[in-house]
Amino acid sequence: MSNANETTRITIKLDKELKGQFLAWMKKFKMSKDHFLRCQLPRELAYLRELPANQPIGRKINQLLGGGTERLNISLTTDLADEMDRLCKEKGIHREIFLHYYLDYLVNGDDEFGVESPLKELEELLENPRLGYSAEKYGNPYRHLYWEQESAEEFIDEFLSDIKGFRSKGVKS
Repeated sequence: MSNANETTRITIKLDKELKGQFLAWMKKFKMSKDHFLRCQLPRELAYLRELPANQPIGRKINQLLGGGTERLNISLTTDLADEMDRLCKEKGIHREIFLHYYLDYLVNGDDEFGVESPLKELEELLENPRLGYSAEKYGNPYRHLYWEQESAEEFIDEFLSDIKGFRSKGVKS
């Protein structure tokens, strides 16, 4: 039986600064943290699915890492929450640790691999959807809306000729 429309509330503990930064981004985007995570977590679970199961020592280390001191309630679809719980249990990674690392990645990126904060990149794209677009390289994005006199006249002549062709073949206008 599918729980696609049912929701489950989970509570995790994060460090205070990370929680504040994540919630500040959601406020800036005028987006519900729950909606954002419901949309994004399935992609992250795909990465988690690819990991081998943790060794017993790795499970112990995860227990030691813990989450933080600040509570964060998240409402997910029951199916998504169940899948995340199942994968975390299967891989030997505490759900709280998984979510902590994921939120940290969203807020801070990954210095080891030179990845900027995805939320920062999203902000830049929302401010300028043509971020990375080069008019020098690709031309003016609206170049197809501008008509030189000669090409406009050619287009109109062809267009009218096509219409006359339709009329002469018995197509009524």
